Amino acid sequence: MGLRLRLATVLAGIFIFSSAIAAFSLVNTAQRSVVAEIEASTELAVTLLNAAVGDRLSNDEPRAAKRMLEQLGPAAAFRHLRIHSRDTLELTPPTFAGDAPAWFAEWVRPPPTMLQQPLQTGLAEIFVVADPNAEIEEAWRELRTTMGLFLLLFAGASAILFLFLGRALNPLGHLSTALRGVEEGRYGERLSEHGIPEVDVLYERFNAMADSLERSEQETAFLAQRSLAIQEEERHHLARELHDDMGQSITAIKALAVSIRERADSVIGDRASTIIEVSSSIYDRVRQMMTRLHPSALDELGLVSALELMVDDWNSHHGDSFCQFNAVRLDADVGPDARINIYRIVQEALTNVAKHAHGAEVRIIIASDDAMPHAGLTLEISDNGPGFDAETQARGLGLLGIRERVNSMQGKFELTTSAGLGTRLAIHVPNRQ
Repeated sequence: MGLRLRLATVLAGIFIFSSAIAAFSLVNTAQRSVVAEIEASTELAVTLLNAAVGDRLSNDEPRAAKRMLEQLGPAAAFRHLRIHSRDTLELTPPTFAGDAPAWFAEWVRPPPTMLQQPLQTGLAEIFVVADPNAEIEEAWRELRTTMGLFLLLFAGASAILFLFLGRALNPLGHLSTALRGVEEGRYGERLSEHGIPEVDVLYERFNAMADSLERSEQETAFLAQRSLAIQEEERHHLARELHDDMGQSITAIKALAVSIRERADSVIGDRASTIIEVSSSIYDRVRQMMTRLHPSALDELGLVSALELMVDDWNSHHGDSFCQFNAVRLDADVGPDARINIYRIVQEALTNVAKHAHGAEVRIIIASDDAMPHAGLTLEISDNGPGFDAETQARGLGLLGIRERVNSMQGKFELTTSAGLGTRLAIHVPNRQ
């Protein structure tokens, strides 16, 4: 639940609690008002009737007084009162028949002892009986109107407050989005001033943090790129030294052994043949070392051919697995930095498959990517091996090295894996020739 909704829920709870207290107070006030109104009306009616009947009797007009009582009727009804003679008097209070609910009518109705007052006239015994129904109905209308206005005011205030909270919390949403971008590696995220001092301070701190992270990321990428370049230069130099010095020396040893075998007797010839075999084996190992240090096919034949040779060699040494390689729409050759990095990435990926996904089928696809600048390319490496849980299992140096090479080319790296569902690497790199 978001902060905005939480605040709205708290406000709704406060309103419900306040409404309950206000309704209870209003109902009690209405009950006191009904009692006071009924008492006043009854007392006034009794006083007026006593005065009227007394005047008639003092003027020695009993017949006129009797006619007045007859005119009032056996059960005369007024707004708050009913006048009964003894024979028409109802001992139970009048039944409420208005729009107010029954619980409200029972709550505010005066006690029965207050409803009846006898009037002794000497002519006939009559009773002034209070009828609170009209007063109860009026109290209910006032309560309903008051609570309706209270509800309307709360609804309006809540709507205004909800909109205000939305505008007030909007900067936090922008900050959260920007932080998510930084978490995903988009260090170029910046926030402009909002106009609220407290928010602007947060934005300023975020921008300073993003500047620092962006500089660090650029410096790290530059250092990684430079480190990889130096590493490849050292490997290239070492491969050249092995080719020029050790390769020539082994070739010379082999040539001398061949010459000795041709001129010597059988015993010495056998020894010379052994030297030739050992020299050939050492030369083959040296060629393998030179290929791993710096594949000459990469410079002589290009990236696709060098990868094909690597995949063929890998398949020949891993009979329980098979790697399928496809080059799709690779229209232009890639630059030298991207070429060696892509080669090393595929090399490291195949090494990981051999270590952790025995018997898995591997698929490698390399293709031109028109969406990347300078005719970039996309490399996808997938296997149907056991996979792993990327959230809980630490990543090895192989994946870290692959990510480092991708970052050094300002590319994008995506790893998709889960236990039992294999592993997929998707790499997008620009070609900066």
